[in-house]
Amino acid sequence: MLYLLLGERGMDLLATSMVDSVATFTMSPLPLFIFLGEIFFQSRVVDSAFEAIDKWIGSVRARLHIVALIFSTIYGAISGSGMAMPAVMGTSVLPEMIRRGYDKKLSLGVIMGGATLDPLIPPSAAAVLIASLASISIAKLLISGFGPGFMYAEMFIIYVLVMVKIKPELAPAYPSSRTFPEKMVSILKMVPFAIIIFLVLGLMMIGIATPTESAAVGAIAALVLAAWLRRITFKMTKDSLLGTVKVTAMMLLIIRVRKPSARFWQLVVLKGV
Repeated sequence: MLYLLLGERGMDLLATSMVDSVATFTMSPLPLFIFLGEIFFQSRVVDSAFEAIDKWIGSVRARLHIVALIFSTIYGAISGSGMAMPAVMGTSVLPEMIRRGYDKKLSLGVIMGGATLDPLIPPSAAAVLIASLASISIAKLLISGFGPGFMYAEMFIIYVLVMVKIKPELAPAYPSSRTFPEKMVSILKMVPFAIIIFLVLGLMMIGIATPTESAAVGAIAALVLAAWLRRITFKMTKDSLLGTVKVTAMMLLIIRVRKPSARFWQLVVLKGV
């Protein structure tokens, strides 16, 4: 549109005003939250969390569906990038669901529905983007996502339980042979993730850290956890950084298009007349 109205001068204005739109302090948590999610995705440290949740779910019908939804909720509370969730679940859990006789459509719906929890439950890169565009408090918007996010997850679980009760052929039922000591050990595996959730959200909620500081602390904690589990490698770090750059650039481009700076319009008026 700018090229049609102003020609090459319009493209020059777009480039010169780009920094004014995105170089704001409110946008600083965005790449950090995305980097936090990329670390969990690339290092696959969340696999231990999935196994721990699986040990606590009994021999109920649609067991893997319930585990996937609970895992999506927890992943949403430790990750800032919802785009990694369907990739994690689609490559590891979906093939196992299909192999055990789960309905493919319902399984895909559970995975995609669980992926929508991440933008709601803080930390959320989408919340940072929306708060920046609406010029409202990022911390308040992040914290306000707790209630709707967990309610959304509960509604998904109830829906799956009702559907498999009405149509048992949608998901099989198989016994669980987990012992109580195994379940207690699985709780210990969840402690690092609980600590990260507190560092990212707890510090922000009690007013000790800003969203940017909380995101930075969470990213460092995720790197420490990956190193402790011996999952950190040069390739993992490189892929996490590249993924962060790609997603951040895409989201900042959206801001560039949806929210032109005041300086941009001033230049349009001055040079376009």
